Amino acid sequence: MTPIELKVMLSEIKSEIPEIINTICLIDDSDLSDFAGDLVTNQMALVGLIPSYEHVGNIGSFKTLPIFQLDIIEKTDYSAVNNDEYVALYERTLKVIFKVRDFVVEKIEDGCYPMLSNVDVASMTIDPIKKKSQCNGWSMDILTE
Repeated sequence: MTPIELKVMLSEIKSEIPEIINTICLIDDSDLSDFAGDLVTNQMALVGLIPSYEHVGNIGSFKTLPIFQLDIIEKTDYSAVNNDEYVALYERTLKVIFKVRDFVVEKIEDGCYPMLSNVDVASMTIDPIKKKSQCNGWSMDILTE
């Protein structure tokens, strides 16, 4: 998966999941602060981290395997959120990251993303994101085999 392929995939996901308002491509989490200013509090954004690449095999016979991450985040105004609203934010964004996961898996199964044909679904992990550039939500790591 190239950076342009990732950007296209983010757009496709956004068009299918109405809760997602923005998409952002980043090199790593530290870039989020450069773009978080454009986000609106309580609106979800889909963030795609441009892949790193692992190589397996031998000279003359190797595969390039992308490793990347998709995040669903909401910018949070901590002065205006209580614990119930904080938990509700994680509930909302968890439901959406599951929709993202299901969309990506379905597209891979349908052959729409040949660059991800070797995704190892068993290695897909979803972890909470806390206070990254005033954003909270969930992160999904996607590894290929």
